[in-house]
Amino acid sequence: MNTYNAEHTKDLSFFNKNVYLDKKFLLLIPETPLTAELKAILNEWDFSLLYSDGEPSSFMSVRTDTSAGKDVLDSSKESEIISEKLKKQKEILEETENKFWDFLRFTDKIFTDYTMKKILDPRFVFDKIKELCDFVKNERKNIMLIEMQKYSSPTNYLVMHSLRSSIFAVIIGLQLKMPPHRLIELGAACLLHEIGMFRLPPQYYMYDAPLSEEGKKALFTHPVLSYNILKTSSFSLPICLGVLEHHERENGLGYPRGLTREKISMYGKIIAVACSYEAATAPRPYKEAQDASSGIVEMIKNTNGQYDETILKALLYSLSFYPVGMYVHLSNGKIAKVIDVNPDDPRFPIVQIYGETTPTGDPVTVQTKAKELAVKRQLSKEELKSIDRNFGALF
Repeated sequence: MNTYNAEHTKDLSFFNKNVYLDKKFLLLIPETPLTAELKAILNEWDFSLLYSDGEPSSFMSVRTDTSAGKDVLDSSKESEIISEKLKKQKEILEETENKFWDFLRFTDKIFTDYTMKKILDPRFVFDKIKELCDFVKNERKNIMLIEMQKYSSPTNYLVMHSLRSSIFAVIIGLQLKMPPHRLIELGAACLLHEIGMFRLPPQYYMYDAPLSEEGKKALFTHPVLSYNILKTSSFSLPICLGVLEHHERENGLGYPRGLTREKISMYGKIIAVACSYEAATAPRPYKEAQDASSGIVEMIKNTNGQYDETILKALLYSLSFYPVGMYVHLSNGKIAKVIDVNPDDPRFPIVQIYGETTPTGDPVTVQTKAKELAVKRQLSKEELKSIDRNFGALF
């Protein structure tokens, strides 16, 4: 694929093959010229490079008949429409990331205020968690598209873990059709489930090597510490129990009390699944992250019957076998990106086909189906790296 500088490409140039922007958005088809107006918009939004397998040729000024002029005007209008869609798409994603960053700062402030000042105000937490629930409900797809690696670091992993776990917990709660007040309680419990960690020496949770027996025993106390902190701060009993029981397991092999099945609170069951999935799919100082699909598969295997099957099913149906943002090979040989789940069958998500657009410039999206167009497999890490090296980001 050839690379061209938009600013240095002549106005009203026609490419003999499709032109892509940032290697992930179809900008022009061969019948559409690169107008000065479109170049100005690209410059405004800091897009300087164009990518195409073809070559540009200048619009010939001798074509002065009215029909040719009309074609150029129509093509120019089409370019403007595509540019507006591009601008809107970028604005939406940036707004989603800005909101996520705001919630991350809020989570950090909660933990910092408690660590430094022993301040934990339930009303302050509830007001923000209500916003988080609305955010997840309205922007779930875009949240899943955020590159979380940009916001992760070895020093803030508890903050990131707490927020991402809360997002997954709320997604599960929405799938279970929890009423709003229960959803807020669940979100608050999950956001604060690790706050007891900050009562322990940092080396016990900021480690990159196996813990000593003493360290393990200390770490196992954090659910009790979190419970006591929330109880002292006047949080309701269901929230306190959810925090206390997030490491309990259905088979009785969890801690701190070794509870089984019906003895574990609903919030505890949900947080157990949400934070385990988050931990599996996030990097840690001592391990690499699993991809989202592998994380889902490992969870639903439910080794030794650790998790509540209803909660696992809610996680699966809300994220699917192929979570939003994953790149996949389709049965027709094309590459696509998962952009939404299928609420009726987690095996067949909605995907966006790479390099294809509708006549109006929108990306081609399809519902995968068993006997028509199915996901064959996800792209491997090696394939993604190879594509990035040769063509840049897919979308």
